[in-house]
Amino acid sequence: MDPSAAVKEVAAELEKQAKECRVDTVDQVLDKIEEIMNKAKAGPGDMIEKLAAAFEEFNGKIEKAINDPAALSNAGGPMVACASWYATEVAGKLKELVAEVTEISKVVHDKVAEAAKPLSQVATALEEAMKGMEGSAKKLAKLPKEVQDLATTIKGPADLAKVDMGPISGCLDLSPLTGSLTKIDGLKSVLGPVISAVSATLAGVAEFLMSLAEKLIGAFQVPSPLCFLTPMVMSQAPPLLAELLEKVKALQKIDVQPVVEGMKMISDTIGNFDAKAVSVPLEKLAVDAKASIGKLDEAVSAAKLSTKNPMGRMFGK
Repeated sequence: MDPSAAVKEVAAELEKQAKECRVDTVDQVLDKIEEIMNKAKAGPGDMIEKLAAAFEEFNGKIEKAINDPAALSNAGGPMVACASWYATEVAGKLKELVAEVTEISKVVHDKVAEAAKPLSQVATALEEAMKGMEGSAKKLAKLPKEVQDLATTIKGPADLAKVDMGPISGCLDLSPLTGSLTKIDGLKSVLGPVISAVSATLAGVAEFLMSLAEKLIGAFQVPSPLCFLTPMVMSQAPPLLAELLEKVKALQKIDVQPVVEGMKMISDTIGNFDAKAVSVPLEKLAVDAKASIGKLDEAVSAAKLSTKNPMGRMFGK
């Protein structure tokens, strides 16, 4: 048989076997594992630092104003006589808001710090697992394509004789696979609760940021018994309120949603991981492909003999 045709025949057999074994589903699982590995490595990124810095700047602006009552009141008309009382009331509400922001900032920091070690463990374990599968699961899954590509380079016995069957035959050895899959499976107990806590905290932050402008405006409204004066007072609110509302807009631009979604993806992927979804298709392909790889090995051996003995007729030359 023509050397190129022999390799193409093996490639066609492997492709058919891979389809029957649904090896494409293995690729999907491994791609998802690789994606969450990168997300676990990145963690929340610099989002937490940005959030903390913005919270600190916001609180600093308020605390400075609290020490300057004139900045808290721009009262005129009927409010002139009670400007001091109004400024004191606003300062009290702003202090409560500062305390709330400080608490939220601390909770976020603590929860993320708590998740840092498990996330690092997950990233390391996934990286080790993926390395373990590089030479087994991934290589076997790519074998049909590899042999197809090989067929395009074979023009005669001399080309086929150069093929190194070691790596190709080695694809059928799935012994490293079990350890890698066990590593991934073992992460379920490490990660779930911590990721859930971080996600819930960040979701709470997003909700708080959406309500922060309203809370801030509420702090400048006139309390009882003079609440009926609120529309007039708010129409001539001190410049501080506008400045603080700009700070709120800056805080709201720090999007925590990608981190929340990333944490959820990590948790869901690990939590729903099924080792058999990887092992069963690959183990079946390894068994089914053995004869085809054996056929390719024989063709390579025959090509080597043919090139050593030009008078041979193994390939009809």
